[in-house]
Amino acid sequence: MFSKEYFNYLMRSKKYLLLFIGLITILNLLGNKEPSLSMIISSMIAIVTAYGMPLIVFYFVHDRKAADTFFSIPVSRNAVLYSSLLFCIVCTAVPYLISAVIFGLSKSFDVLLILSYVVIGLLIICALVIFNTMIYLLANNAIDGVIMLGAYTVLPLSVFICINSFLLSFVCGVVDIPLEFLGYCSPLYMFVSAALKYGDKQSDLISAIFSLLISVAGLFVLKKQFVERQVERASTTSDGFFTYPFIIAVYVMLSLISFASFFSYDYSSLFRYLSDYFFVYLLLFAVFVAAHFIYRRKLYFDYRLPAYFITAMAVSLIFAFAARGSRGFGISESYVKNDRYAFYTLNEWCESDSETYQYLSRQIGSDETYISIYVDAGNENRTAELNEETAIVFEKLRQEAINSYYSDYESYKTRDSSNLNITANDGRRRSSYFYQTRPITLEELTTLAKDKNCYVVINCELGDYVMDPNGQLKATNIYAN
Repeated sequence: MFSKEYFNYLMRSKKYLLLFIGLITILNLLGNKEPSLSMIISSMIAIVTAYGMPLIVFYFVHDRKAADTFFSIPVSRNAVLYSSLLFCIVCTAVPYLISAVIFGLSKSFDVLLILSYVVIGLLIICALVIFNTMIYLLANNAIDGVIMLGAYTVLPLSVFICINSFLLSFVCGVVDIPLEFLGYCSPLYMFVSAALKYGDKQSDLISAIFSLLISVAGLFVLKKQFVERQVERASTTSDGFFTYPFIIAVYVMLSLISFASFFSYDYSSLFRYLSDYFFVYLLLFAVFVAAHFIYRRKLYFDYRLPAYFITAMAVSLIFAFAARGSRGFGISESYVKNDRYAFYTLNEWCESDSETYQYLSRQIGSDETYISIYVDAGNENRTAELNEETAIVFEKLRQEAINSYYSDYESYKTRDSSNLNITANDGRRRSSYFYQTRPITLEELTTLAKDKNCYVVINCELGDYVMDPNGQLKATNIYAN
């Protein structure tokens, strides 16, 4: 499983690289008087090392002559693999963890916290190195290996952008997007996150668990990629399932779905949308064709490329139609459960021609003033139970906002001066944010004021007032003339 001789060979053959890493680490520790700055630089060095070492140590796999030589030495491939991975991990982890310990001691962190961070940091670094090595070895040549490494590193972010575009365009009311799970699919994200949390005296056990899972899965895949690898693959076209053209297709599909969200507000004007974004799609198609040129290492044109692109484009637009017609596949209705324990805030700029404005202005004693309404219902801990009538009022406003969003978005977005925010009582603090499609009625406002857990505030240029359960205003703050 491990060869001491091969590990020592790596130490000797890469001695100048080790000296360079050691010198950079020493200069960083001695040259920065501020430990936090030293920690940031150490993190950057570790990231570069975690990406660079696999490319250097496993370069021979992608070179035909070097592959013939290394795979014929009297050391098992298992031993070469695990010795090389350990070498990469040591080169990445040791300088970084030394900086982490010094930083922790300088901040007077307790020993258990420093130890927990060292363990978690080591697990994440192992996952990062193993993941990068696995992706690099997906390819059959060094250039494709670097491209694959970049593509799969950025992939979680690309998926996040695509899902974010879908939710913000097709789902009414979504403001906080719970996509933290995508971060745990990226060892790089977990590494940066752990480094930042260390300064706040926090440890991320979830990152450690996911790092362990990624490491185990990566070692299993590496056994297939390295131990059972055919030498003839070196310096050939990368045509494995997860290389080309798979990764190109994934990025094109993610991009097309993101672009399709731009016309979601008015899906009846499809031709206008296509004409407006024609050059965007043309540019994306050019990138798509260029990626295949890189993949094949030659200039050629295949009729299947435009056929695939047009098909993918049609699929993305059909997806957008379906999402729009189904109200975000039903997410708009279920994203936040509307109940009597939810936390509501309502802000409205009262229109002068409304019944509510006329009633409030008479009580204030002036009909030439702006009036805004603020309602705070429930509490942020979501422990206050609201009246059933209160919940009905808020649910009615929510449903009207959703209906307007999908039937007439242009009209919906003009109501941005009046809004309703709902925080769900499900332990995840998910919030929805809606524009009100109409002024709140006087009956609805007085219904809210009757709820003991509902706080109704009226603000105008004369002062602030609170509405009591009888619908009467009581001044709380009168501005001086």
